[in-house]
This record gives sequence, structure tokens and C-alpha cells, in this order.
Amino acid sequence: MDIIVSVCVLESDHVLMVQEGKEKALGLWNLPSGHLEMHESVFDGAIREVREETGYGIAITGLISIHNVIRSKKPIFRVNFMGRVISEAADYNSTEIMQVKWIPLNVLSQFEDKNCYRSFESLRDIIGDVVDGVQFPAELVKNVIC
Repeated sequence: MDIIVSVCVLESDHVLMVQEGKEKALGLWNLPSGHLEMHESVFDGAIREVREETGYGIAITGLISIHNVIRSKKPIFRVNFMGRVISEAADYNSTEIMQVKWIPLNVLSQFEDKNCYRSFESLRDIIGDVVDGVQFPAELVKNVIC
């Protein structure tokens, strides 16, 4: 099973989005997200992914949802966080990301074109929760070191 972390970074009713540069999802828009690395907490992974993909330093402010993505290949467990910017953007991984953009939340909440967004169903669900004010304390996720 793959574990993916994603972060909806919200600032002044704009969401931080990335345009994918990898061949698998070339040109599609997504929240900053990626696979959890071995021995990494979901919090550390989420912060790392945002830094790598956007250059921004963030703090995790809440938990939006956890998606159990069932598909024909390996299932995916996607942990979706809320975040806020704590340090300005530096360089980001331009081999994986074409561009970084702040998109108005009201524009994202009305998106319909599945061909423009990666993980369309998950993204639609996450943005819907953000618009509806659904958010849980991030402390619901506990790190246990063994």
C-alpha cells in the first residue's frame, strides 16, 4: 500500500497549487503532495513535499480527511492536511513541477474539467471540505516510534 500526503495551503482565500511536470501527470494541477518516505512521519512528509514542490515552508494546521483510494493496482492511503505558510518561497524542484500558483478557492470549488486536475475525485472532495469548513485537529494523527 502506498501512503501519500497532501496539503491544502490556504492564504487569503487562495489555495497553493502545483502543475505537475512528470510524464505520468504532465500539465495537471494538484495540491502539493507525494509519497511518504521510509521512516518519515506523515507530518514531516507533508512539510517536505510542500517545500520540494513549491519552495514554501509551512506548518500543518489541521487534518482535512484520509482517503482510502481503491484501485486495480496497489491501494493508496492519502492523508490530507491543512497548512499555512511560515516562510517565503525559495527554489522548488522544477524537474517535477512546471509551475506553482495561488488559485482562488471559489474558482477551485467550481471546477468541472477532469482533464485539468490530477486525482480529480480526491481533489474535489478535499476542496469541498475546505469550503464547508471541515477540519479536524492534526493531533488526531499520532506518531508512535517503535
